[in-house]
Amino acid sequence: MASIMAYAWSQYNYHAGHSPVRTKALTAASLSALSTVLARWLTSETPSENTAGAPELLEKLPAWFQSRSAKMFAFGLLFAGPSAHYWNLWIEEVFKGAPASALTAVKKVFLDQVTYGPLCNFAAMAFIGLLVEGQPIRQWQRTLKQTFVTTQIKGWKVWPLATLINYKLIPVDLRPLFMNLVALF
Repeated sequence: MASIMAYAWSQYNYHAGHSPVRTKALTAASLSALSTVLARWLTSETPSENTAGAPELLEKLPAWFQSRSAKMFAFGLLFAGPSAHYWNLWIEEVFKGAPASALTAVKKVFLDQVTYGPLCNFAAMAFIGLLVEGQPIRQWQRTLKQTFVTTQIKGWKVWPLATLINYKLIPVDLRPLFMNLVALF
């Protein structure tokens, strides 16, 4: 088992070094889909293929894409992985030349939590509400208005500490992987 894990880790690092965006996108996609499967399993929720009332766009999507796990795979592939990759590069550029101190890490956390964190929550809520659940736009806007602040506050109970660990202890090229693993649980 240890040799399998060592091989998988070496392959991840190889691909992350040669195709970082693709690797991080596929990693985020896989873990996003896995989190959906785990959530269903833990809550004993059976998957629903019902798209009644969904926008026409949703109804025209291929059948394989209509499952929640496939949609969350797409979210990780198209948004979560690439955005985490570029966000981490950008934040390192912003703090280029700053000492690798706890204060610098706290400043990164603050910037992350007042910009990127809310952006990710908004993107996830939009994707889930509109494409995964098929809510009409007006209903999604009402849901967003009612739940965004609460969602953000709940996120601030977990993400600042995870982000501090990420910025202080994790190498920049592994940060998206670490955050994806935190998000999985």
